[in-house]
Amino acid sequence: MFNIPTKITSSCHMDDLEDNFMNQLKGSSNFDNIANNHKSSSKSFSSSKSSSSSSFSDYDSSSSVRYGKGDPTDPTSAQHIKSSSSSKRAGVTLQKGQRYNLSQANPDLDSIYVGLGWDLPTHSAIPYDLDAEVFMLGSNNRVLSDDWFIFYGQKNSPDGSCIHLADSTTGAEIGDDEIIHIQLSKVNSAVKKIAIVITINDAIINDQKFGDVKNAYVRVIDQQNRKEIMKFNLTDYASNVRSLTVGEIYRKDNSWRFNAVGQGLDTDLAGLCKFYGVNLA
Repeated sequence: MFNIPTKITSSCHMDDLEDNFMNQLKGSSNFDNIANNHKSSSKSFSSSKSSSSSSFSDYDSSSSVRYGKGDPTDPTSAQHIKSSSSSKRAGVTLQKGQRYNLSQANPDLDSIYVGLGWDLPTHSAIPYDLDAEVFMLGSNNRVLSDDWFIFYGQKNSPDGSCIHLADSTTGAEIGDDEIIHIQLSKVNSAVKKIAIVITINDAIINDQKFGDVKNAYVRVIDQQNRKEIMKFNLTDYASNVRSLTVGEIYRKDNSWRFNAVGQGLDTDLAGLCKFYGVNLA
């Protein structure tokens, strides 16, 4: 059992977090070591969150998440990603309730990015702060244990398959506001479904709801070729909801699929934790 740590906003830049991740990933096939390195700095529940308010100056909004600067011939650099992906078409657009086989275009699909974005209201007396979280669920639709809840206070799954890369508190940048990396081959066999949710920090205290949030979406990107596989624009939900289960990535017939859920609930992160079986103190 644990307490959800209080968020503390800092000037931490998302570029720094992603650069560090990509530098470790470059030239390495040992994802476990990468995950363990992240665990050493982000596992503790008692530590306060350091949120990002990045500028996304190196972001390619056409098809890929944003990375740090580097040699344009380097396949992990921002310049290379921009030049190699600028002509790629957007992925399939899903409607609420639709399901899509993520492996359809690439049967060998393994490493993916889940990008989430939104535009926050500018007229609110108290600024909105949205967060993305992941619940890794068993066959009973509940987390395997508390460790399988991935959020700003616990950024890595026990099997090293899922890493919450960064968080933006403003939602004002161009492109994805939050990014989650998942290596599908590393997902524990007991995990049958990966629920991806968006919540409003202190939604009940501040009386904030998704009716004021615009242009929210979730998309999946193939990490290998930087191509967007699919996108789900969140336009159909009740205005009074405080949290959203935006989608689910699940196993079926030896492939991974995406379910465009778009289901809103009038509860905050603590309420979602209870819903998915996380034990809060």
